[in-house]
This record gives sequence, structure tokens and C-alpha cells, in this order.
Amino acid sequence: MFSGKIGARIPPSIANVIVDRVVLGVRVLMPLVPSDRVRMIWIDRSGQVLKLTAWWGPLNSMKFSTLGIVLAMTAVLSLLAPVSLVAADSGSRNYQYLIGAGLLCDLAPNACPDISMAANGDTIEVTGSGTFGLRPSMATGGGTFVHKSPSGEVRAAGTWVALKLVAFHSFGDATPQGLPSNLEGGQLVLLVQLQVDGTPMFNAILNVDCELGKVPPGQSEGFTLNVQNTINFNRKASGLTVFIRT
Repeated sequence: MFSGKIGARIPPSIANVIVDRVVLGVRVLMPLVPSDRVRMIWIDRSGQVLKLTAWWGPLNSMKFSTLGIVLAMTAVLSLLAPVSLVAADSGSRNYQYLIGAGLLCDLAPNACPDISMAANGDTIEVTGSGTFGLRPSMATGGGTFVHKSPSGEVRAAGTWVALKLVAFHSFGDATPQGLPSNLEGGQLVLLVQLQVDGTPMFNAILNVDCELGKVPPGQSEGFTLNVQNTINFNRKASGLTVFIRT
């Protein structure tokens, strides 16, 4: 019988597996287990358990919580006060970033889009991807956003475009979580432009956090968005992010 502990061996077959795929070089199983609990089991090629990630509660109302890996990408976000920036790390490096998009969407029911909330109860849903580099400093990419009222009414929807890399601080690669070394945790700060129907509306500071590597105490994963002189979505709700070193 499978013990469900790190280091245990996965039997040749597991009853009620609802997901079985390889993600970023690691096989992921999502079996249905007692008490309506769903656990993502990250295993290596030999079948040894690397990390466990679990949701607690019924399938239709699962809240994402982590047992150590944060999915290689598990989300919750770091608060952006007015705008607290970190100094960019030194050295030439290039990354891809994903925010509630791409392969992340297969990993959890609430992985995509990423969602953050403002003090007035408004929420913003964000998806996106792109690249950034250090020395020389550069940022590309963009995605979509949907701004909603507390009742769920859509106030605005459009796209966002990365204008500038403001800062990046790496937490190191994901090997402490037993995941591929090209995955990194860290804090990325971008200057972005919000557009509606292709028309530039506002600039904003997008703060993206990935909770992998050697994560500082109190740090969490996800995003915040401070729309300059307008509204600050600084209360994290859900979603996944990841940085991939290229």
C-alpha cells in the first residue's frame, strides 16, 4: 500500500488517478484519496516520491495549500506596499516567466488565472508570460487582465505589456524542493502598461513572486499589481507563477 510519504515508492498503479503527466521533467500524479482530499504526488523516474502538494476540501471548492514544494510553482503573493522594490541581482542571466499561464494551468484547479484583490474588494485576474534578463536589463511579454467589482461585475478588461525590468532578486534554484535546477524562485518587479482595446490606459507596477529555492521567512508566491494613482491590488488570492532559467 502507498504510504503517501516523501521517499516512499509509488506502486505500479494507483486507483482513481485523475492526472498523470510529466511537468518540467518531473512526473506528477493527482490521485483521489479519502475525505475528498486531492494530493499531487511529484515522483522521479524510479517512482520515488520527491514532494507532495495537497488541497483540502471538496473538489468543487478546493483551496490550494502546500506541503513543501509549492508546486514547483505554488501561488499566493507577496504584498507590494506602495511599491517596495528589491535590487536586481548581479551577473548576466536570462529567464522566462509564467503568471497563471501555460503549463501551470494543468497543475491545480485554481492555477490560472492569477487573482489579487484590492482593499475595496475589487479583484483583478491576470495571465501572462514573457522573458527578462539581467545585465543587460530587459523585459518582454505581456498578457491579459480582467478587473471585477466585489459582486463579480467586469469593470474593465484588456491586455498588459511589459515595459521595463525594475528589479529581480533570486531565491536560488528549485533543487531544495527536489525539482529541476532550471526552475528558480524569486521576486520580479516589472513596469507594465495596461491597455483596453489596444489603447494605453495606465502604467502599473507588477510584482511577481515564486516560492522556490531558499525562500525568505514570510515570503509567499503570486502577484500584486499597483495601478499608479488609481488602485492597488495587494491582497493575494490564488494562482501560480514560475521563473525558468534559459
